[in-house]
Amino acid sequence: MIKHKTPFNVTTWLNIRKEVKDMPGYYFVWIQVYFYDQNFKRFYVTSGIKATVEQYDNMFNGARTKIKPSNNDKFNRINEMLAKADALNDFKICRSPQSFKDKWKGVKSSEGTTYGYSANLNDCFNAKISELDEAGKYGSVETFKNTRKALTVYFGKEKFNKVSLYEITVGELSKYENYHYDKGNNSPGLDFRNLRTIWNRASALGKVDINDYPFGKERDGKFVIKEGEKIPNPLSTEELKKFFDWIPNTPAREKAKDIWFMSCFHFGINLKDLCYLRHDQIKKDEITFVREKTKGKRKTKVITIPRTAYLDRMLKQYRGVGKYAFNFVHYKLHGEERYKKYQKTRRSLDKVFGRMANIEGLEFSEKLSIYRARHTFANKSNDDGMDIAVISKALGHRSIEQTEVYLKAMPTDKLKSLIENAMKI
Repeated sequence: MIKHKTPFNVTTWLNIRKEVKDMPGYYFVWIQVYFYDQNFKRFYVTSGIKATVEQYDNMFNGARTKIKPSNNDKFNRINEMLAKADALNDFKICRSPQSFKDKWKGVKSSEGTTYGYSANLNDCFNAKISELDEAGKYGSVETFKNTRKALTVYFGKEKFNKVSLYEITVGELSKYENYHYDKGNNSPGLDFRNLRTIWNRASALGKVDINDYPFGKERDGKFVIKEGEKIPNPLSTEELKKFFDWIPNTPAREKAKDIWFMSCFHFGINLKDLCYLRHDQIKKDEITFVREKTKGKRKTKVITIPRTAYLDRMLKQYRGVGKYAFNFVHYKLHGEERYKKYQKTRRSLDKVFGRMANIEGLEFSEKLSIYRARHTFANKSNDDGMDIAVISKALGHRSIEQTEVYLKAMPTDKLKSLIENAMKI
């Protein structure tokens, strides 16, 4: 079998089957494309140029790809069309007729959309954001908006509106990653995952050819998304005891401390799950809820946490009015308004935690955050010899490997002790 260096061959074709309306004897000149891969049929894309049979025959020297030198504008435009087709004649750019057609058109926004999706990148972002908004996934709405904003800056506003999914190639993804490295940022893993989600959705709707899918395994020549490795930052034993014994001197600090230890003592429960916890999810001996993070996904995570004296005291102290167990969000709020209230609660806590760093006798190795409570629960459980499979289930993780990410980082004091031990000669 002959292996070609390019995916297709290009010639021109005069469509003499149909005259141009109101122009007797004139026909449209088409660009004829046929792929060397026999699984694809030849097809045509219009050049928008009209010519008579005589004009057309006089354009060429032999093959329909070699136009005679001329000052004729019509000839020159045909040459430009052929040059444009030749620029796309590369396996890295076009691997199918659909990818050629989309790049030839420039993939105009809103052209041939399905549920808002097309081969246009901006169309896909708009469609995905609308889907997430309707599903009440307001956190995800923010991440996709942020990715769209970052890509708009990267491409430029005018160009971004015309970018095709087919232009999101392995090479372009690598350039985008290096662009972030040059700015001193980490790999934009979240942006890549959002792009992958959009590509998969557009492909499932038949808007793009899966053969051009840029993500996958390195051995297949695809782009590999680097896992944005979370660096666990648990409190040390000394920090944890010092924080627990500390007596807050303001209601805001007391509330922040109580919420932090509610999470740390109870499987690293997420702040959003605490805010949205309902009275009907609190049973006699336990509380049971579905993690907000997994709602709407194929596999939801049901978390069951035994009730403790500490939790009962918190439920009484911060009892919510209406359906919510805690008063962190108002019971009358729904949808996006409820999400905004949760965000406000989180930002308020972050500010309080930030100010705690300046309190004498309450120094932390890193800035305190509600997320550190989750890491502290995982690491303390592991250090105390608890089964990692049990810890993983308590955290609501998909796999033990996901839990191990929490446990990879070793506190600096332990690393230092390794060095000190090695130096004992």
